[in-house]
Amino acid sequence: MLHWIKSILGADPSPQYSWVTAKSLFQFVSEHIDLSGKLDEKALVLPDEEPLPPGADLRYAAGLKDALAAISEQGEEEVTQMAEQVVQLLQKVATRGDITAGNQLFNFLVNNGDLMAYIDPVLERVVQLNLEIEPHLYLFAKLLTFECAHRNGVKFGMALLGLCRRDEVLPMLRMLGLHDEFTIYSTIAIIYLSPDPETDLWNLARQVDGWGRVQVVDRLALLAEDEAVKDWLVREGYRNSIMYEYLAYTCALHGELHEKLDVPAIDKQLFAAAGDLLEAMIMGGPAEDINEYEFAAPAIENYVRHARTLADNVHDFYILHEIGNYIALETRDWKVLRNNGWTQDLRSNVLIDIMGIIQQPGWHKRVMAGLQSEESVEYYQAKEAAKILRINTEDIFWHRLRMEPTNSNSWYDVLDHGNGVHIDDAVRYAMETLLQQNVDNEGAAIQAGLSLDFLVNALAKHPGKGETLLLAALQSTQLRSRSMAVRTLSVWEQDDWTPALRDALLRLGATEPHESLRHDIRKVLSGEILDDEESDES
Repeated sequence: MLHWIKSILGADPSPQYSWVTAKSLFQFVSEHIDLSGKLDEKALVLPDEEPLPPGADLRYAAGLKDALAAISEQGEEEVTQMAEQVVQLLQKVATRGDITAGNQLFNFLVNNGDLMAYIDPVLERVVQLNLEIEPHLYLFAKLLTFECAHRNGVKFGMALLGLCRRDEVLPMLRMLGLHDEFTIYSTIAIIYLSPDPETDLWNLARQVDGWGRVQVVDRLALLAEDEAVKDWLVREGYRNSIMYEYLAYTCALHGELHEKLDVPAIDKQLFAAAGDLLEAMIMGGPAEDINEYEFAAPAIENYVRHARTLADNVHDFYILHEIGNYIALETRDWKVLRNNGWTQDLRSNVLIDIMGIIQQPGWHKRVMAGLQSEESVEYYQAKEAAKILRINTEDIFWHRLRMEPTNSNSWYDVLDHGNGVHIDDAVRYAMETLLQQNVDNEGAAIQAGLSLDFLVNALAKHPGKGETLLLAALQSTQLRSRSMAVRTLSVWEQDDWTPALRDALLRLGATEPHESLRHDIRKVLSGEILDDEESDES
């Protein structure tokens, strides 16, 4: 690997910038590629990742900050000044290989984390100024990309290499693209440098899964001409670990889903993928949805036609029901949606077909099997299907709760069924389990705390019940639990407070270390009701 890098960089690269290192991020990524060509899990967190602040347990997913590039804290004037500062330093590097300027530029990149805020104007100015690529700028870009240990340096170097138009670095840029943090930069460089960007982007897209998949597929779809690529977009391309909704419209449109469904028969894999795409577009969210899909009507009509012979699991049932709900909603602007192929007759016919499928015998058995599933999505869809089919799930929910009494989702199911009519039984069972058992496993302890929080929150609708649970929450070491209990008591009339609850609230008001919660307690004692935003701030 090192020999290969040196053959591209030169045996004795010069000048030697202070940030050049053998322990580069490129070296780190290249050492964590498995036999399948993907990154192993050890590479998910890059060595330059900043440590989490005290009390924090979540960090940005790789590639997320750049995916949110449109959201910038800098104003236009500040961005212009930053871009001009970078360009001035780049000019010194390009014209005379200025080491000091190169080091200053690297420090600027490291200390100004929002690279996406100013990189586009920088690249535009580099093109306008027609900076010399050889001999200095190209070497500087390669060193940043392959021999520095900070992600902003690598990203900036990748962007410069795209402008340099030297395809000898393409294999190494593809390798960096395997990490979601660098995929978007690899993607753009591939578009500039590759003689066959469609194939190269397709290969990269199949090796990434998170934000990298979202970003590369967005651009691959615009280039898709190969029928194999279009087929992959529909069958696999939309799948990612973030949300299918990000890519569903893109893959359906550019993969020509409507044409693939407009045939006498399709295979089960295509049917399942079509269902995923239609469901995600109906759900809507962060990208274009079903209302913007110009082929919505023919795609749905043909999907339902194929469902007559291929729908055989709870997911299929759930999707058909969601499609039915979408079509049946009269408040939609169906006059505008005529542009997507909809007519009143077509909507009526599709609804009739859907009802004929979901009323067939056999669904009850499939739903009951889904309610036993340990897979969360299948179980959720089975719950929804049970409501549609009016299957009594009370015994099933209680059985799952007794099997795993610290599971907050199971507590939700029990209380949600019947709109809380089982609150007394739930409180008694919580006192026997959540408050009596010592939970040694950290994960189970977190779940037990979430379960207690959920129950305490549910008690807001049941004044006078669950005193023991509320007392436990008020005395909890977790700020969230204490806040939840205070909010619930704020909803109750003070006549519903027991003396023990009032005393516990007064004690907490005197000893609570967080001023925001102490402030909330004073408001509650004075008779005010806390809204959700106030509670969340605590």
